[in-house]
Amino acid sequence: MINKLQHTLQWLKFYLKAANSKGHGTHSPFVYHFITEILNDNRNFYAFQEIESLRKELLRAKRSINYNGKETNIRSILNTSIPTKYNQLLFRMVDFYKPSNVLEIGGSLGISTAYLASPDKTILVHTIEEEKELSLLTQQTLKNLALNNATCISKELLLRQGKKFGLVLINQSSWESEEIIQDLSHFVEEESVLIFTGINKSLNKKILWDKIVEQSMKTFSITLFDVGIIFFSKDVLKKQYFAIRF
Repeated sequence: MINKLQHTLQWLKFYLKAANSKGHGTHSPFVYHFITEILNDNRNFYAFQEIESLRKELLRAKRSINYNGKETNIRSILNTSIPTKYNQLLFRMVDFYKPSNVLEIGGSLGISTAYLASPDKTILVHTIEEEKELSLLTQQTLKNLALNNATCISKELLLRQGKKFGLVLINQSSWESEEIIQDLSHFVEEESVLIFTGINKSLNKKILWDKIVEQSMKTFSITLFDVGIIFFSKDVLKKQYFAIRF
């Protein structure tokens, strides 16, 4: 893991080179629209309060579960998940882009899953969570929020079904090796959106993120420091990279 000082220095370096969050100086109409209409959309959508209330309940829970082979408090797991502002960005992206199907790799006790599933309940959301107890908690979260369009599923079953997804979220707990590149090759469509969380949480993740960006053709790649987004587009003549403050 990258220590706190290294993380802060990385953030300062990013901040100095990144474009501002207003879209000024961004020459891509697609990215300018993403910044002004989605990134900076400050509306308080109807689902936010309900999901955050449930998150607070989970944070108060004193229960521990088996996580990566050791007893871990639920609160500590939630505290390592992506911040609320990024979850709300996920909601807005699903709400705007209306992807055909959504895939989440690596759960977050169902919180990020809920943000993905809430904008449009006709869009199916699949979440891969290999940890049994986390999977059960995720399913309980979805049940409590009456999100019947989201379900936990195994990677093996998805591969057998040959499903493709318009939007894929890869949570930081689930990618540390190049195996993720092979997995994603089975799931993406011609114009999929990939979202990686925790891209600056470890040196391995930073290196792997850079490699994924380098290998991805016909893409817009956007870095929001700890979150990276890749938009595949058949209309892109050459890949383009953007760093944006958020």
